[in-house]
Amino acid sequence: MKKIFKFFGLILSMVLVGALASCNKEGGSESADLGLHIKVFFPTKVVAGQPMTINGSGFSDVTEVVFPGGVTVAKSGFELVSDEMIRVKAPAGIAADGGPLTVRTADEEAASEVSLKVGNPVISGFSKQAGESVEFGEVFYIYGQDLEFLSSVELLDAEGNTAVIPESMFYRKGTSTVGYKIPMNTFEGTFPGKVKSLDGKTFDIPELTYAPPAGGGHWEQKEFVLFEGESVFDGWSATLVIGPAKFVDVVEGAVIRVYYKDKGSDYLPIFKHVSDWNDWSALQDIKKEYDGFFETTVPADAIDELKSDGLRFQGLGFTITSVILSQNMWIDEGGEEPQKEETIWDTEAVFDSWSATIVIDAAKFAKAKDGNTIRVFIKDKGDDYNAIFKHVGDWNDWTEFQSIKKDTDEYFESTVTEAVLEELQSSGLRFQGLGFTIVEVHLIP
Repeated sequence: MKKIFKFFGLILSMVLVGALASCNKEGGSESADLGLHIKVFFPTKVVAGQPMTINGSGFSDVTEVVFPGGVTVAKSGFELVSDEMIRVKAPAGIAADGGPLTVRTADEEAASEVSLKVGNPVISGFSKQAGESVEFGEVFYIYGQDLEFLSSVELLDAEGNTAVIPESMFYRKGTSTVGYKIPMNTFEGTFPGKVKSLDGKTFDIPELTYAPPAGGGHWEQKEFVLFEGESVFDGWSATLVIGPAKFVDVVEGAVIRVYYKDKGSDYLPIFKHVSDWNDWSALQDIKKEYDGFFETTVPADAIDELKSDGLRFQGLGFTITSVILSQNMWIDEGGEEPQKEETIWDTEAVFDSWSATIVIDAAKFAKAKDGNTIRVFIKDKGDDYNAIFKHVGDWNDWTEFQSIKKDTDEYFESTVTEAVLEELQSSGLRFQGLGFTIVEVHLIP
């Protein structure tokens, strides 16, 4: 009997091994190379000239990317990043009703399951009509369809030269409304403007009369501290990065002034890009040296990157003690400076237990107003993430903030209302929670 059980046990073992081998074989076939295949592409709605990324497999031998309507981009016109990725710009002439995207090799082709859509930006109106007046600092709105493809606005600066407002400064409300703030250094007078889209279209802005705010005001040179402390540059690994939040109001012609000490015989300071560590030649080439500081002037083509990435320093033989941004700003009559984004906390605070807390002093909210945003930048977000706005006096959850708190991977934020202003300005604000590290807290108009 025991021999019979052993025999059946042996047979069962062989069956299980076979089954497992079959499963592994099937699993292997599922994860095997799918051959020429488009998995996804982004964006799925485009206009001519827009950069796109196509992901899939078997791209090494692709010779053509074919867009709806048979518009073909040859191999010389796209970038083969890898066997799984192609980068290409959407060409002109794509069929208006869209359709699948296709990749071709010499022997085969593969079409996407998702259809590519074509955008068609159209402007139907503006918040002001021809002949009306608009004030410096006022938000002007454009209405229409597919306005996500608007890329810039052209007005005149105070000297009558063309001034470009990039899309990074737009206020977007879905795809049908785009707003932008009229710069304070706009030409005072009556003139038309222009709006441009990614696909090269140009739209006329009505002829409006541009004027300073009714209350009057004046231009004044202002200085803002971007960094204060000591950052020693005694090796090529030393670096200092000033984040983009510090450059939110930077304008063309602003001066970045860097004060230092301990200048050595190997002294060599360098302005760097944040993303790639390359020398930022637009800033470096016009750097000026003085006794105790060096400085550079911000050109127009550096503004977008400063606002999105910030600025890095590298070098040898010196210690940075402070970095100052000096620029001309419009001051309302009476000397009251327009409210701007402020950093009200800039020290890392780890929330790894319920005993962790920080309190932001009431003085930091002296200029807070109804409608301001308190944005808390974070890192090291964990599975136990739980961030809480708290009262300072009693440790209770501050429900007016908590009930409207918004969370992202990079920050959480809430809005200041009239109901909380008095307490913010008399007691301040506390944070408590788990599973994150606060990096900075900003008060945003």
